[in-house]
Amino acid sequence: MGAKDKGARRDGQAPAPSRVLVVDDHALTRAGVELLLSRYPQFTLSAMLDRGGDVVETAERLAIDIVLLDLDMPDMNGADLLAELTGRLDMPVVVLSGSTQPGHYDAARRLGALGLVSKADSGDHIISALTAAGQGQPSISPTVSRGLSHHHAPTIALSPRQLAMLHFLRSGLPNKEIAYRLGIAAPTVSFHLAELRRKLGAPDNRTILDRARALELLY
Repeated sequence: MGAKDKGARRDGQAPAPSRVLVVDDHALTRAGVELLLSRYPQFTLSAMLDRGGDVVETAERLAIDIVLLDLDMPDMNGADLLAELTGRLDMPVVVLSGSTQPGHYDAARRLGALGLVSKADSGDHIISALTAAGQGQPSISPTVSRGLSHHHAPTIALSPRQLAMLHFLRSGLPNKEIAYRLGIAAPTVSFHLAELRRKLGAPDNRTILDRARALELLY
């Protein structure tokens, strides 16, 4: 269950703390986030991982509410991982990155990340992003916002799953592999492809990516 599904308890007590999974291959960052979260009772640090391969399984097993994710993973493409978290689990994700490239954050936003925070930002901005993500709301830190100021928002709205499908299509994955990555049946992939054709005005599957690029839906 994602944090956006959590609410105040019927007995009037405060809601349970949001379970956070931290994914970052830098030990110093993990230690800093652990110390930061220990000061805020509305969050509980459920697990920390230094690689991406176990993230989806851990998020499901521990019923994680929010993932704090660095996309620069040593064992896999971080964008693939983000696409699985948002497209498969509909998981609220806050990206915490040391990148100085606006396109890095723009791509994460288009793949469904709710929060975008730079490692140059203060801990308060991390907490603000986690709080917003727990409420299903987007949040962009001042540092990231300045870098994104010249980027234009896409004119067509796609669901996180459809954005994830675009990402995997661009990676050249066949429909069967896309179905596996997103935890859906093959016919459901066909349904979403039809929806993408309709929304993008693409006459066939071969032109979906061309239309997506023209509409600036892919970075």
